Amino acid sequence: HVHGDAGVDTILDVYEEVLQQHPRDDHRLRLEHVGAITPVQLQRAHNLGVTCSVFVDHLHYWGDVLVDGLFGPDKGARWMPAGSAVATGMRISLHNDPPVTPEEPLRNISVAATRTAPSGRVLAPQERLTVEQAIRAQTIDAAWQLFSDDAVGSLEVGKYADLVVLSADPRTVPAEAVADLEVLATYLAGQQVHAKAD
Repeated sequence: HVHGDAGVDTILDVYEEVLQQHPRDDHRLRLEHVGAITPVQLQRAHNLGVTCSVFVDHLHYWGDVLVDGLFGPDKGARWMPAGSAVATGMRISLHNDPPVTPEEPLRNISVAATRTAPSGRVLAPQERLTVEQAIRAQTIDAAWQLFSDDAVGSLEVGKYADLVVLSADPRTVPAEAVADLEVLATYLAGQQVHAKAD
C-alpha cells in the first residue's frame, strides 16, 4: 500500500532486489493505491512485471481537496493516473478502501472514465479510461492480479458464474451514469442470491 512517489521508489527498489535474488516468472507483484505515482515509475513497475491497483474513487470524494488543499493543480489533478498506467501496457485493477470510501464497483468504473471531482471539474482528463477499460480493471484484470482469473472475472465455461444483472448496459449509457445503475439481481456460482424488490 503506497501513495507518495518516494514511497513508490522504495517499494519498487525492494521488488527489484527481491526479483533479482529470487527470479519468478509471472509473479504479479502489486502496488496498492498509487496516488502520486509518476509516469516514469509506472513504466519501471511495468518493466518489472509489477501491476497497480488504483484507488480512483478517491477522486469522487476528495478530488477538490487533493488539488486545492494538498498537492496543487499539477500533482493533485494527476492523482490516481489510471490512463498512464494502462498506456504502459499494464493490467490494472480498481478498488475501494472502506471506511475511506464505500465499496462502489460501479462508481469506480464511472470515476475512472470521467475523473470528476465533487465540484464537477474534471481532473487530468488524459488519465481517463474508457468504460470498457474500467470494466476490465474492475473484473477480469482484478481477478488476474490475484491469480484467480481461471475461476472468476469473466463468464466462461469452467468458471464460477458470479455476475450481476444491471438496469442498463454500462457501455451504452453516459460514463457519469454508470455509478447510478441499479443492480437488479446478483448471482454467485450460478445461483441467484439477490433480487431487487419490485
